[in-house]
Amino acid sequence: MRNPLLLLLLCGLSLTTYAQKQPEKRLIIEPTFSAGAGWWVYDKSDIQQWDRSHYIANLDFGFNALYCITNTWNVGAGVNYSSLGEHELIAYNDNAVRNKYAISDEHITFRSAFITTEFFLIKSPNYKLGPSVAYGWFDTSATYIGHENDDSKTYLKIGASNQFGLGKNTSLHLQLQYVAMTIKPEEENTKHLIRNLSLLLGLRFHAL
Repeated sequence: MRNPLLLLLLCGLSLTTYAQKQPEKRLIIEPTFSAGAGWWVYDKSDIQQWDRSHYIANLDFGFNALYCITNTWNVGAGVNYSSLGEHELIAYNDNAVRNKYAISDEHITFRSAFITTEFFLIKSPNYKLGPSVAYGWFDTSATYIGHENDDSKTYLKIGASNQFGLGKNTSLHLQLQYVAMTIKPEEENTKHLIRNLSLLLGLRFHAL
């Protein structure tokens, strides 16, 4: 009788040890939602003229796919769709006369794609905190000054990621972030600066 019991005990210990040695799930998929506010500045550096929008509210929906290099370092890629509650800018000319011009028939939208990484400096069993950064490209529905020319559009996001464990394979992601989108028309000494501060909410599924 002792031998079967001993065998079961040894099997149980072996399975427990094997499970403890298995790596954490490496692939993370994450739908996201964020809300915040920002501004659009049209910078004409050659004549020191700038045009600025109202303070704009923005709503974003996105999707990220991340791979865990280590327990504290994630890399991945994402896409994002953003809608700004504004369709015209406030323009100031050389004589400080205030005018307006439309840049879209409806709310301005942005579609962006980026690569991203995050590194957690603080880590506990159910909580992680650390900086994150993303870089990529975007397109917009706005008919802005200089849109008829070729231009470069860059997307940069810097944030502080907070990850809270909800279950074995699920976690909540909160991120305070600063987003900088820049449009630089070719052969023009001008640029459009689109900036916003927002709070991101994501639900992370540790899939594989």
